[in-house]
Amino acid sequence: MKEIQGSTGAKFNKRSRVNNLLGDLRHVLIDENSSGLNISEIYFSEVNPKSIKTWKFHRKQTQNISVAYGNIRIICAKVIGENLLFEIFEIDTKSHHGVLTIPPEIYYTFINFSDTITVLFNGTDTVHDPSKKYSEDSNSKSLMNLINIYGLQ
Repeated sequence: MKEIQGSTGAKFNKRSRVNNLLGDLRHVLIDENSSGLNISEIYFSEVNPKSIKTWKFHRKQTQNISVAYGNIRIICAKVIGENLLFEIFEIDTKSHHGVLTIPPEIYYTFINFSDTITVLFNGTDTVHDPSKKYSEDSNSKSLMNLINIYGLQ
């Protein structure tokens, strides 16, 4: 399988940060077109220091991920025929704040390089159902190779 760096369909939208001496305000989800945000569940997920939460995959669920605290590297990958297309996103609370939208059928992994915990916000368009299998086979050589190259060194 050939690895190609390019667009997987995931999209990062930079969001505003309002500086305040008593504590900053950071926008996350904004319904800019008054179309009605399709959010069914919101949760926070922690990624421990110097760790990787390996590949996740959802057949129908869209993720809207923002960093509440810390910084994270997210690798998104999509299998198209014999090719593995991938993108790398670096998101943090200070200089690169925004929301990464990951549509269904994209593999993604979280990598925390820092010495502190990273807390992620995730707003999804469907409620998690533990009885359903959400993950596809994520142990492929190509996916694991991306972690070996872009993961913790």
